[in-house]
Amino acid sequence: MICRSKSAWCKVSHVRVRAKDVLIWCKFGLAIIMSLTMLKYAFYNTRDWSRELRFDISENQSSLLHMCQQPPKVGNQGVVYSTECANNLSSGRHLFEIPILTHRLPHLAGNLKSLAPRIHIGGNREGVSLVIGVPTVRRAKQSYINYALESLLYNLNSSDESDVVIVVMVADTVDLPAADAFINDIRTTFLSYIEASVLEILAPSLNYYPDLDKIPPTLGDSPNRFRWRAKQALDFAYLMAYSQRKGKYYLQLEDDVITKPDYIQTIKRSLAAGDDFLLADFASLGFIGKLFYSRELPAFVEFIILFYDAKPVDWLLSNYIFVKVCLEELTETEYCPKAMKKAIKKFRPALFQHIGRESSFNGKVQLWQEGDFGNVSSFVPHKDNPPARRIWSTLTMYQPHTLENAYRGKTFFWALTPRASDTLTIEFLARSSVSSFVFKSGDADHPADQLRDAVVEVTIDNSLTNWKEVGRFRHGTAQGSLRPNELISAIRIRMTKESPNWVILREIWIKTVS
Repeated sequence: MICRSKSAWCKVSHVRVRAKDVLIWCKFGLAIIMSLTMLKYAFYNTRDWSRELRFDISENQSSLLHMCQQPPKVGNQGVVYSTECANNLSSGRHLFEIPILTHRLPHLAGNLKSLAPRIHIGGNREGVSLVIGVPTVRRAKQSYINYALESLLYNLNSSDESDVVIVVMVADTVDLPAADAFINDIRTTFLSYIEASVLEILAPSLNYYPDLDKIPPTLGDSPNRFRWRAKQALDFAYLMAYSQRKGKYYLQLEDDVITKPDYIQTIKRSLAAGDDFLLADFASLGFIGKLFYSRELPAFVEFIILFYDAKPVDWLLSNYIFVKVCLEELTETEYCPKAMKKAIKKFRPALFQHIGRESSFNGKVQLWQEGDFGNVSSFVPHKDNPPARRIWSTLTMYQPHTLENAYRGKTFFWALTPRASDTLTIEFLARSSVSSFVFKSGDADHPADQLRDAVVEVTIDNSLTNWKEVGRFRHGTAQGSLRPNELISAIRIRMTKESPNWVILREIWIKTVS
């Protein structure tokens, strides 16, 4: 195309314009516009995010997000509700802010109490080196959160536990009774870590979210997919805003990952060089394993809120880094690769593996995995189970994964599809005072091989009759406590329904009174 106008501009630039040049200048123009937008809102954010804010809420402060964290109060089902926290926001205790929030989420103007968490379980530890954020929702068919938390928590040593906080955000907005039961299952399973202030569970108020049905979809997405990804972006913003003042670094994960032993020390060694970076990347897929300096989170949270309805949150991360580091390299094309490479420190092999096949977006199946992660066993051996006289099962076992080998801590148990009334039985050498039991089924490689319709039973009769139910499997796990003064002859798992899948027992732990 040739400029044919007689204007002054045309006389100066009387050159042939290529389509590639137009594209490059469009990219630069977009970067400048986004940068000016960030600077405009940054003008209002002159406060130090790292200090604790102490002032009352008033109507003219509607551009700020305040969330309070009070000592937890246990309600029904052991779930901790934070309505008292919401009612006492004006006390100014434990507040933090997100500027520009109500510019993009106007439904929150004058209703900042909606930003207090609906549920908060755990302590309020601060001053740690690393905060790990794990957003989760209930999935229609398969849950992975227990695998993820087991991997993250069981691979901590004692020094790690004193320097790490894991924050699980349960972001369900429908069927709250089921969501609360889901939260209580997590609380019960990992109670010792909650009591040690290593694990916190958080659920935002439903009023935090806008009515996404009223926002036109973008990128040609269906309304359902748009609502899912826009809400996911808001979930990430809430979790990061809550976590940013707790530690030096923040690591974002998903609820369907596993990690490697000693992963905390691997991260610390990787960061020991002190290199300047905007993002440390410990996995290649999606938003898994992305580590920030916590001081960077407030600006990124603002960016997410500005564009949560425009793009998926992992795209926004790339856009944010581009805007941050490419302003001084406008002479470079193709998104200033040198600056981007310097800003993103990639550490390989991957430290986290994606194991989820069923996406949190209902109906979506995803099979992506890290190619360089390697193999990590989910088997938890216990060689201190009480001596057994006999160990047998009516299921067809897949050798060498027998029930006996699993009970003795050699390998996991693996069997073909169970039928109703099939059993796995352990008869003790002598009647034993059993204090507690743990049976965990499925593993990271075969998450569907779980026990769902099954019960745990015990008997005090040497004839192995008169069985009494003492537990049921929920989400693949059965655990419970028994009266220590009752001597048990045997314990068994009994199937109540036929299952379409094979069965794996990755942990069998019978504790006796010493």
